Amino acid sequence: MIHEARAASALDHPRICAIYDIGESADGHVYLAMAFYEGENVEAKIAGGPLPLIQSVGYAIQIAEGLEKAHTHGVFDCDIKPANVLVTTEDMVKILDFGIAEMAGIELRASGSVQGTVGYMAPEMVQSDHIDHRTDLWSLGVVLHEMLTGRQPFVGEFYPALIYSILNEEPRSMTAARPDVPPELERIVRKALAKNPDDRYQHAGALLSDLRPFGRALITSIAVLPPSDFSKPPDQEYFVTGMYDELISSLARIGSLRVVSRSSAMHYRDTDKSIPEIAHDLNVDAILEVSVQRNGTRVDIQVRLIQAFPQERHLWTQTFSRALDEVHAMHGDVALARSGTRSADATPYCVDSRPVPLLRSGRKGARAGPPDARSVPGQSYCALRAWNQRRSIGRARRGAYRSREDGGYQP
Repeated sequence: MIHEARAASALDHPRICAIYDIGESADGHVYLAMAFYEGENVEAKIAGGPLPLIQSVGYAIQIAEGLEKAHTHGVFDCDIKPANVLVTTEDMVKILDFGIAEMAGIELRASGSVQGTVGYMAPEMVQSDHIDHRTDLWSLGVVLHEMLTGRQPFVGEFYPALIYSILNEEPRSMTAARPDVPPELERIVRKALAKNPDDRYQHAGALLSDLRPFGRALITSIAVLPPSDFSKPPDQEYFVTGMYDELISSLARIGSLRVVSRSSAMHYRDTDKSIPEIAHDLNVDAILEVSVQRNGTRVDIQVRLIQAFPQERHLWTQTFSRALDEVHAMHGDVALARSGTRSADATPYCVDSRPVPLLRSGRKGARAGPPDARSVPGQSYCALRAWNQRRSIGRARRGAYRSREDGGYQP
């Protein structure tokens, strides 16, 4: 125990729990004085199901950074698992337990014994064979698989069946459990879980190189918070609500993006919760904040895209200003990114490289649809909101919508 404790204490890295003192009591008990962190471990976080993609990848990146530091010093953890990874209240990962850590060239386990948690043990560890830093990368692959899907890649009702699965079977499909997992991300996890250590990532840095692009730009789910109305006086509820409905509807039509429903997002109107807390509750990667200000015949809309994990980060803020009867022209201005490719001249974070329309327009010859936003200046969003309410309820009475003098519609 003293050997592994001293090995861990030599590691000074933000991703590894700090050890301040090592000693032995008068009755022969070894003790460690470790840093105290507020937070919860990954095991508790995934108890309710899979984590958002960008949160899972962010945690995996931080774990890999800690392992890279340890491996550089010849220390192997040998027990990476969700219960041994703490996430602080600041969303920072701390690897807690190097309790069965090995140093290169020093055997700390009794001959022929196996320590660790079977579900996270690499084939060579199960067989009490030679282990090295690549053993930790296998365990990290299992943890990432579990964060993304809510289940381990290898299963067995009893230990012998689980060990057989680890040694002989392919990991369970991630996309079968979660279709929004990108194929490239599944390839990364499968490489980390290769049976033969020579077929895995050969060092943590190589794994980090493949994971980091996902950590920077992987946005596959989003929640649009209820807009803030800064109009003077703030009496444009029909306008703001209509715009909100149409923005959510437009984003939801992007097949590659999961958008939280309006009814779920409305629970967070005037909430005191932080962006990461809201994102965790709704199981999304990012939050879209919208504020609206209408002054006479002009409308200003500010949009803020905020990445929630691994740390809160503002990705994009932009304000659009239009005349009221030109609001439909904003249809190409709001876009989100998932590919991570950015250029100085392009709006960052585009989904599928195509614009996201804020409003829909009726098409000649098409079946009955919502009123054309351009045909009813000043009250277009009221009309659109009325249309959406009628469509969603599906049982509006004929004649329930009456025309107003200004061309708008009202229930």
